[in-house]
Amino acid sequence: MRSRCIIPALLIVMGLCGRACVAYNAGDPEFRALFVDAWHAGYLNDSQINQLISDAQYVNANAIIMEVRRRGDAFYSSSYEPWAYTVGFDSLAKVIQKAHAASPRIEVHAWFVVWPIASGSNPPADPNHPYNKYPQYLTKDESGNTLCSGDYWFDPGHPGAEQYTYNVIMDVVNRYDIDGINLDYIRFGGSHFGYNDVSVARFNAANGRTGQPYYTDSAWCNWRRAQVANFVRKVYANAIAVKPNIKITADLICGHPAPGVFSSCQAYGSYFQNWPAWMQEGILDMGMPMAYFECDGSYASDYYGWLCFTRSNMYNRQAAMIPGVYSASCLVEQINAARNYSCSGSPPALAGAGVYSYNGIVSSGLLSTLRSLWTSPVSPPAMTWKTAPTKGHIKGNVTYGGGAWVDGATITLTGPANRTTTADGTGFYAFIDLPPGSYSLTCDATNYGSQSGGCSVTAGQMSTVDFDYPASSVNITNIAVTNETSSGATIVWTTDAPATSKVLYGTDRTCSLSTVEDTALVTSHSVTLTGLSPLTPYYYRVYSKNPAAPVAISPVYALVTGPAQPVIIVDNADAGASFSGTWSTSSSSSAWNSTYRV
Repeated sequence: MRSRCIIPALLIVMGLCGRACVAYNAGDPEFRALFVDAWHAGYLNDSQINQLISDAQYVNANAIIMEVRRRGDAFYSSSYEPWAYTVGFDSLAKVIQKAHAASPRIEVHAWFVVWPIASGSNPPADPNHPYNKYPQYLTKDESGNTLCSGDYWFDPGHPGAEQYTYNVIMDVVNRYDIDGINLDYIRFGGSHFGYNDVSVARFNAANGRTGQPYYTDSAWCNWRRAQVANFVRKVYANAIAVKPNIKITADLICGHPAPGVFSSCQAYGSYFQNWPAWMQEGILDMGMPMAYFECDGSYASDYYGWLCFTRSNMYNRQAAMIPGVYSASCLVEQINAARNYSCSGSPPALAGAGVYSYNGIVSSGLLSTLRSLWTSPVSPPAMTWKTAPTKGHIKGNVTYGGGAWVDGATITLTGPANRTTTADGTGFYAFIDLPPGSYSLTCDATNYGSQSGGCSVTAGQMSTVDFDYPASSVNITNIAVTNETSSGATIVWTTDAPATSKVLYGTDRTCSLSTVEDTALVTSHSVTLTGLSPLTPYYYRVYSKNPAAPVAISPVYALVTGPAQPVIIVDNADAGASFSGTWSTSSSSSAWNSTYRV
């Protein structure tokens, strides 16, 4: 162990401030959080909860970040997912009640593991678990493997997975008196993942591409980054619309080496977590870099590199360092560095620190060490964009026929600020941190046309502008499937006015694939789907457009392709053998004489 890790805390602070730097003064507001994971003792029964609150008070923590979802399960009464531990024991409700009743009050942030959904070593058997209910949402690598780093993950690029996971989180926002939402594993599992069929089809549709993109394809990488950001944006905008003072935080990838240029870092290049962009856009209230670097390890200096990078990339939000638990001296060094370390350019100070994890602190006997750092109760720093807001926000949904998601619409905003964004796979969009005033919005959606809207933005409030493309006056009838084979099918329908022909289809109800539109204006329509897989369910919608009317799109229908053609092996055929049907022959096996045909 290096000597610098046993220097008394006061000398460490003096050393850290050898150059001009921020300086923490006792009693200053500071964010002090305990990360309480669900894999160890902490809140599995009333006794553990009482001890947790007592320990939080002892160390003068002002926030508990409580893991309420591990892998598609719940430590609360979920409307969507099964109980994780004791059925009916609502750990979240009990922690909230006791933490809020403590003096001083302790914040409770609900910590969600977002995309990993099930353990690969012990997949859940419960049919109501999302792993079993929604296997079509799983991500996979370019070879089709669905196991990623020991877990099964939902794919951020699948609109159904996005909406489901959003619903899980908003269920807690709406029904529990939480102070914050903490997003963990808010990323892809690695650069080779994201190849869910629907996700790839959406990428191809958005980029005019076909086939499967290579994992390092720059457009494909950017698209995956956008899917992660879309989810963060959707949670942020809708959560603050319900509870303006709720705090949205995320656990952020660091890694070695500390950044010179962020685009060279693992977070950006391998996990598609462009978190500085989230901070800049304002779709996080607090970033939490997971700076797990031992003080006497090979990468000790990376803690300071990430600390300074974070301070320089907070924009108008807050950040708190999250060191691991290694030793008493290292904990002292790293928390004091979060307070006082000198960074080039003197960027703004951090809001504080959180410790991962509560179990590590307790099992290592470091509660008294933490108390020596957090010597007396203080409040978390005010988030002035919430407590004294000067800006407002706009959100909305783009739909067709009253509810069907319109993917990829372009929304253009003009007014005191001018911006453009793209609706996500669920049709959601948002503009965050807008100067107050009157705004005009235009929505342009491929196949649907253009719509306009407007609203006034008020500081501290969320305005909503939805766009819904009406169902067409062109009536679609007599939809049928003909000529089904193992690899294709023909869809036919009629319209009561001359219109174009196209079929939207896919292995999911989002129908994210599309045939090329036949622009001939006819009333009897026929479109053939090709390249389908044998014995596979496909969903489809038919599309017709008359120049004088809105687009007509049918409800979702389904078909199942036929089986692949069997291989017939004739072995020692006698004169009485017969086969009825059509077939083609191959050459005989070279290992046998010509009597054998396969």
